[in-house]
Amino acid sequence: MRRRFKELLYEIHAEPMSYQKDILHRKLLDWMGTQKQMDDILIIGIRLE
Repeated sequence: MRRRFKELLYEIHAEPMSYQKDILHRKLLDWMGTQKQMDDILIIGIRLE
């Protein structure tokens, strides 16, 4: 699970932050399916220039 998440982050790292947010949100919804969210989830993104 952790490895797939890291791979996803690497795949989308060059995309705009708003697009990354949309992708992560869709992936989370797909993963949860019809299950109710049980735990809090926090993902923080920063942009370095």
